[in-house]
Amino acid sequence: MEDVVREGFLLRAGVVPWEADSLRRFPPIHRDLFDNFLFSATRFAVGEGDWSTFPHACRRYLSATSGELQRPPPLIPPAVADTVAEVLSRFRQRETGEKFVAGIAGRVTAHEQQLAEQLFFALGDDRGDGLSAAGLRVYSKMMSARISDGFVHPAVGAHIWGDVPAGPPHLPSGGPHIRILRTIEALSRQWVTSPADRPKIERMIIDRAHTLGWRTESPGLVEGSPGQWEATPPPGNR
Repeated sequence: MEDVVREGFLLRAGVVPWEADSLRRFPPIHRDLFDNFLFSATRFAVGEGDWSTFPHACRRYLSATSGELQRPPPLIPPAVADTVAEVLSRFRQRETGEKFVAGIAGRVTAHEQQLAEQLFFALGDDRGDGLSAAGLRVYSKMMSARISDGFVHPAVGAHIWGDVPAGPPHLPSGGPHIRILRTIEALSRQWVTSPADRPKIERMIIDRAHTLGWRTESPGLVEGSPGQWEATPPPGNR
């Protein structure tokens, strides 16, 4: 996805190839796999897929990690990684003759649907606004953390983060991870159209990402601190 965004900048943002090299980041593979899992698992929640994207994301992540779920990815709070690991540890292959849930888009079993609900409400909070809104919060937390931790260039990350036109309504009651999306979308457009202001815009994106992500979880999800979590990024990613 990030490669596609960089290529798009070459075509419509006046970025030349040698400048595009500065938009690359090289995150640890384990973190890439973790973030890509949450990105894919939440596709139907943001209106860009159907329910079948969730079990597909589970199978890909489990295959890529050989089912090793105990070690947290870089800069992911242990309690967040544990929540994902607990859900994935219960994922299983479909049994012969197992029925799919009727009346929804995509082929998903009741067991797979239950795991998706558990993951989204555990990481995205149940604010009474539905599963899709919870999934959108998970997506927003993942993208803001990825920017904040230095694992994606702020312009590239903001383009992906704010690009959810088919997602659930961005209501104030959805919380800060949903309210921020329109701001990020506007900053992303401004970065494309205002080359002279790009350093300032990138700083604004990073500042907003720093206030969100996994570091602002409620007490109990990130153990040992009331909504704060500190870590040192690996060398070369800042």
